[in-house]
Amino acid sequence: MKPKILIATHNQGKLQEYQQVAAEYGVLVAGLPDISTPPQETGTSYLANALEKAEYYFRTRRLPVLCDDGGLALAAFPEILGVETQRFFKSRDPHQQNLELLALYQDQPNASRSVTLTASLVYCWGPQKYLAVEKELVGELVAPIGRGGYGFDEIFYLPQRKKTLAELTVQERNAYSPRLKAFRQLLQELKEGKILV
Repeated sequence: MKPKILIATHNQGKLQEYQQVAAEYGVLVAGLPDISTPPQETGTSYLANALEKAEYYFRTRRLPVLCDDGGLALAAFPEILGVETQRFFKSRDPHQQNLELLALYQDQPNASRSVTLTASLVYCWGPQKYLAVEKELVGELVAPIGRGGYGFDEIFYLPQRKKTLAELTVQERNAYSPRLKAFRQLLQELKEGKILV
């Protein structure tokens, strides 16, 4: 029987990406049922928030669980976004959120467009038992281009590829994704530590 990881997310696109990567390691992935009352995030870092959520869901569900947290940091506006990324936006629509970000540059056209996408993952399987991995991807913010992916992909430009993440194939996008890079490392470490068997 294949090992299974439960992930606390409502995002079906994210869940499918996790499932694709997990299949490479012979691991099944499913969404954690009933996550309608998530904990209030009080951490000052992505890792702290991911750990807070993972410990909360393990404590309330008594099941090993994977939680993630992450967001964008803009070089030109270091005081906004970061761990406050989701609280920054007025809209819940991803495309509108991207336009909100671009609007920050309207009065500062010469400001740096450098942007860092961070993903932090924590797998918790018992009290004080967890594994944490964090990865980053650096790029530039541009006007929306491409139809692939979701979230910030259409405005996240990779200078080395001369494309946004949304212009890449699924396989290419997954190779650059900091969340999936972190997930691969986490799966490897869980298997090596015989936590997933």
